[in-house]
Amino acid sequence: ALADKLESQDGVNAWSKNEDAHRRTIDAHVTNDAVENKFAIADYIMRFYRNMSVFNVSGVVQQRAAHDYDRPLDVVSDRRKRKAEPAEAPPLGFFWRLRADLRSSLVTMARRRLPDALKEGRAEVLSHDQEKLLRREEAVQRQLNAAVERYAAALELFDQWRAQGVKTAAELERALGGKSEPEQLAELRRQIEMRTVGCGMTQ
Repeated sequence: ALADKLESQDGVNAWSKNEDAHRRTIDAHVTNDAVENKFAIADYIMRFYRNMSVFNVSGVVQQRAAHDYDRPLDVVSDRRKRKAEPAEAPPLGFFWRLRADLRSSLVTMARRRLPDALKEGRAEVLSHDQEKLLRREEAVQRQLNAAVERYAAALELFDQWRAQGVKTAAELERALGGKSEPEQLAELRRQIEMRTVGCGMTQ
């Protein structure tokens, strides 16, 4: 429970009960914010660029967090920025800190790997679409089964209503006569169910 981790509730797992553990876990990533952030970026990119493939979206999401290809801007866009004090340049991304021959090698490898990566991406999308279709079919089948069960229950209640002989208010009063209050409530519930579910009455 949350209360046992709160200092205000004097919880047994509150940080004040174990200062050593608290000191050693300061700045530790103990939430899933970093993971959820990636889903948020992917959702934004896929909504804004609706025709972008999943393969390309995954690369954008990855580099929005990794910043491997970041470089400082060399262009000042307006006078206000020219007059302003120059801001500290952002650090170079990992790719630009490599030697030129290593960068060239990575680009060459990426170009050679691209056809297979695209093929794998298309296969994964196809598998994902098939999985979605299967889940949709299972959901439709569950709804059909539930509808059949409701229909069968309604037919059974309709047969009970037709056979039990209580059709009018006077007949219902006679059926309730001599019964205890819990028995009367149970009988009323049964009569209401037979009429609403079995007969489809709304009033």
